[in-house]
Amino acid sequence: MSMLLVVYENCGEKFNVVVTRHVIEHLLYSEIFKFFKYSYNVLSKNGTLVNTTPNAQNLIYNMLYEI
Repeated sequence: MSMLLVVYENCGEKFNVVVTRHVIEHLLYSEIFKFFKYSYNVLSKNGTLVNTTPNAQNLIYNMLYEI
């Protein structure tokens, strides 16, 4: 499991905004769903998740690699 998901899983705080840049494309396919679940769990009510993925090809490659 990636370190980001470990931090998310053990976070007891809520945030108005969670920003990730150049992260999701490095996660394994199975971790992507956890990433969004944990992101939702740490967001306060009406919070916002901002995610940039400059290289979507890596995301697709990681998805196919794990399958």
